[in-house]
Amino acid sequence: GELVGAVSFLGTAHPTGYPLFCLAGRLFVALIPFVSPAFAVNIASASFSALAVGTLTMILRWRGLAHSAALSAGWILAFSETFWRQADVAEVYGMSLASALLAVGTGVCSVCVSKVSCSNNPFA
Repeated sequence: GELVGAVSFLGTAHPTGYPLFCLAGRLFVALIPFVSPAFAVNIASASFSALAVGTLTMILRWRGLAHSAALSAGWILAFSETFWRQADVAEVYGMSLASALLAVGTGVCSVCVSKVSCSNNPFA
């Protein structure tokens, strides 16, 4: 409802506004013109949630967890009830979690790059 309308008309939702979500959602609406704006915003929300799951998995790998453990943690997050319910509707929670995890991942990556012993970092 409210977020889809804000995205469609490049307006602001309720007082906090979520301007980044509105701009990113508008990009999805523009890139997928053959579906309804509501469906495009739902795709945006699901995409951001998928980005959050992938980012969590990469952070855990950089911290030295085995592939199976990192993937299991990602799958547990992806299919947890609360995360799943918010991932497939037009809400900002997926983007918020992806942003937070990208910030954490940047910190983890910068620490790993500065250490020679961090062998799991693909950038080292």
